[in-house]
Amino acid sequence: MGTLHQYLEESAKKSPEVEGIVSASCTFTYKELDERTNQLAAFMLAAGVKKGDLVGILCKNDHPYPTILLAIMKIGAVAIPLIWRLTGFELEGILQIAKPEVVFVSSLPVNGLGKVMKHLLKQ
Repeated sequence: MGTLHQYLEESAKKSPEVEGIVSASCTFTYKELDERTNQLAAFMLAAGVKKGDLVGILCKNDHPYPTILLAIMKIGAVAIPLIWRLTGFELEGILQIAKPEVVFVSSLPVNGLGKVMKHLLKQ
């Protein structure tokens, strides 16, 4: 066993029906989680994200976060965890420095998120 995403792939083969993620809003088996991360990894590759690229994650600690993180790992990109409690001003500063290829954003109550999104769309 090597990496976290390799553990997921092995678990999906050995114990496909065992719960891999359990959250307040949903549950995914290892097989479902592996399929979801593969789909997201394929989406990122199709969007031009490649090994070594930076990918931002701006979401709470719920089921999307590990799914996104595992997909990033599968393609060899580098995750930039963004703290959802930061202000839009703070997030904008981080994103200006990091310049990620993609940022995944869940619906969050971030003060000033509109300005951050405008910044992202300019790039």
